[in-house]
Amino acid sequence: MITSRQVDAVVVGAGPAGSMAATKLAERGMKVFLVDKRSRVGVPVRCAEGVGKLGLMKYVTLRPQWISAEIESVRLYAPNGDHVQLSQNTQGVILDRMVFDGDLATGAVEAGAELLLQTYASGLLMDRGCVQGVYLQGPSGEKITVGAKLIIAADGVESRVARWAGIDSTLAMKDVEVCAQYFMGGLEPVPPRCEFYFGHHVAPGGYAWIFPKGPNTANVGLGISGNHAGRRSAKEYLDAFVERVVPGGEKRSFVAGGVPVSRPLKKAYAPGLLVVGDAARQSNALSGGGIIPALEAGCLAGEVAAQALAEEDLSERSLSRYQRAWNRSLGRSYARYYRLKEAVVRLPDETLNATARALRAKGSGQLNLFRVFMTALRKRPGLILDIRHLFLPQGGS
Repeated sequence: MITSRQVDAVVVGAGPAGSMAATKLAERGMKVFLVDKRSRVGVPVRCAEGVGKLGLMKYVTLRPQWISAEIESVRLYAPNGDHVQLSQNTQGVILDRMVFDGDLATGAVEAGAELLLQTYASGLLMDRGCVQGVYLQGPSGEKITVGAKLIIAADGVESRVARWAGIDSTLAMKDVEVCAQYFMGGLEPVPPRCEFYFGHHVAPGGYAWIFPKGPNTANVGLGISGNHAGRRSAKEYLDAFVERVVPGGEKRSFVAGGVPVSRPLKKAYAPGLLVVGDAARQSNALSGGGIIPALEAGCLAGEVAAQALAEEDLSERSLSRYQRAWNRSLGRSYARYYRLKEAVVRLPDETLNATARALRAKGSGQLNLFRVFMTALRKRPGLILDIRHLFLPQGGS
């Protein structure tokens, strides 16, 4: 059975970027479908779930049910086991993404959007190079043709929607991290601290992490550069890390996936289409963090889309306002993160060990990321401006 529907906009993907975009559009009185292939928004969780509290509060009012743990400190481990502890000026939180993502989607529905779960996007309606709608397949296999003036692609790192519209979103292997994570229980009391582990034997081209989720539970995972994934899997690296660092813990669940660590798309728009979040490669290339940029991109896309719909102008020229707004907001800083990522992944283990040794010799003091990067990359003077811009209080995002 084939049915037809007509709306102002369809948002494909109900992650943070998609839900935020749908909310902004619905608040402006637009008729919006928010489409997701999953049976429940936020499941499965494919994220370490850590985020800065102040950054998050820019977009939403925090709810207690979103927060699994409060973070009071950060510790970095060198390949030889030496560690340094960062002074925390702002607290972080570990989210419960199932609850957080679900509530964001509920917020879009409360604003007036219609949420369609277990619904797949199977293609775009095109007319002379302009997107005119989307083909959907519902939970019972029914085919739905939806005419829409605008489509927002929020369908994650594997985004097909952007490619269907002719946008090149290809990722080089070095610009994707293959990640694996266990949710673990039965651990010794877990301090309110995020721990990061570096080294070629730990996670080549990336890092491992332990993020507390409760008194005796944690997300324990790692990401490796796609360049290394063909030699040994991320899960194999993770199993070795768990055996060495948290032996005896209970592996209660496992997730795996890819994270873009590339430059954001230079052109995240086409006639009748905007691309947001991981689909637009808008994560932090240095850390892989994507929650804050997804919320920002969703807000910007929703606002630009609502204006374009009100003006009845869905041309490239009109929608390019989204790209300019992204560049002004986070885009330029995220280009700097990419340059730093390219330098950091080339650092040998000996340099990382020497960095930890040098920082410990100077005493902890007010150790922050600025000092860490300045010490580790002291032989790369061309990156000093990037480091200053990103990690001193007056710069960066």
